[in-house]
Amino acid sequence: MKNKKILNTSMQAEVLTLDPRKNGGHISSVILFMLFNGLTKFKKNGSISLSLAKSYKISKDKKKYIFYLKDNIKWSDGKEITSYDFKKCWEKILIPSFPSLCTHLLYPIVNAEEIKTGKKNIDSLGVDCMDDKTLIINLNHPTPYFLSLTSFYLFFPFPYHVEDFSSVNPEKFVCNGPFKLKKWIKNKEIILEKNPFYWNKKKISFDTINIRIIDDKTHNLQMFENGQLDWINSLISPIPPENISKTKNIGGTTFCTFNTKKFPFNNKNIRKAFNCSINREDIIKNLHLKKEQIATRCIPPVMCKNKNLNLIKDNDITTAKELFKKGIQELNINSKNLKIILTFENTYKKLADLLKNRWEKLFNIKISLEPLNAKNAIVRLHKKQFQIAITMWSLFYDDPLNILERFKHKNYEKNYSNWENQKYISLLESLHTKKNKKAKKFILKEAEKLLIEENPISPIYHHNYLILKNKKTKKIFLGPLGEIIF
Repeated sequence: MKNKKILNTSMQAEVLTLDPRKNGGHISSVILFMLFNGLTKFKKNGSISLSLAKSYKISKDKKKYIFYLKDNIKWSDGKEITSYDFKKCWEKILIPSFPSLCTHLLYPIVNAEEIKTGKKNIDSLGVDCMDDKTLIINLNHPTPYFLSLTSFYLFFPFPYHVEDFSSVNPEKFVCNGPFKLKKWIKNKEIILEKNPFYWNKKKISFDTINIRIIDDKTHNLQMFENGQLDWINSLISPIPPENISKTKNIGGTTFCTFNTKKFPFNNKNIRKAFNCSINREDIIKNLHLKKEQIATRCIPPVMCKNKNLNLIKDNDITTAKELFKKGIQELNINSKNLKIILTFENTYKKLADLLKNRWEKLFNIKISLEPLNAKNAIVRLHKKQFQIAITMWSLFYDDPLNILERFKHKNYEKNYSNWENQKYISLLESLHTKKNKKAKKFILKEAEKLLIEENPISPIYHHNYLILKNKKTKKIFLGPLGEIIF
């Protein structure tokens, strides 16, 4: 019997869920890409390849996609995967009461948004199954990035033949990806083993993946240097920035989000004051983020041929004080009476300290810090129970709309800011009628400018993920969505 090939890695916090329909956190996402597969998947160079689909057709008007599934594709319990597993999954997500955190990604599909908001019946969804192997998807408008969307976990099928789907008990957990769940000890470790029913199992070189929960970057580095960990990346693992082996430029941004429905950030000038007062260069220096780019725009430069446009005023103390004074007058309050709470996940403690000190000094106010664990931070953001918070995004697909669409409506799950603007909505809607690439590019830029002008968010820095790897991990890559590619 050959020796088993084992990969030892780590992540900094417990996963939120192993249900791809409900996830909204980047750490859980990485695990889900190991456990589940969709119609397509990303290759290491960022291009799309077929996964569960063997082929597809796109209509001339680019509003109908027909996917033909591979033969003999199975769930980890040996049951056949069918087109109905996709259709039923999306229908379930679109039930108004179902707690999905990325539902808006389904909205290119005919009637998806109307169903989620209770305006139409589920039977009107633009998805049909011609037979077990043929899936037909009708779109509202041509959507150039739709193929990319089908590689994201929200579009994965779900095993509805399992009556008691459990993401805790490995014996009951059913998936369809390259690995399956073997063991899960909360807040300690997750062990995955090779899925014998995976359609492309011959290409998977590892038999087991051991994932330890380690929230201390020094301990994490020591374990790597001692040979106890083989591969770690800063997307999900804490790594001291000065210990750089390799970096991967992936579309992601750390930012502040203002709750535009909560005092005092219901005032645009207060938001703008906080934004342009941030010294992003100083933050990069103090956090030792040598490879990160300061964010002077919302869209990560990796999506725009590395153009980091100067659309955001940075470290503009004079303007910040003027805007703050104006905002205080508009609110008719004394700044000394302001009570502001900055909410953040524990890993952002140093950044929170820097922002707190900066704002307190410039505006002569008091700011309280509210650190939370990863799970509670996500819950609070989605429930919009905060004044101002630090968080991050990572890309779902390779298009500026990935970021801009989040803010189209205030009820979107990823629009933590509660902000909505009719002009902004109209700009995004107008994209559907534009066929000229230059016209579309102009509209996208105008939408980004408006988002910055209204200031529901303050981008701080764009990400480069750090990677430490040993010799046996030569065939492991970090994909454009932050997923591990084997």
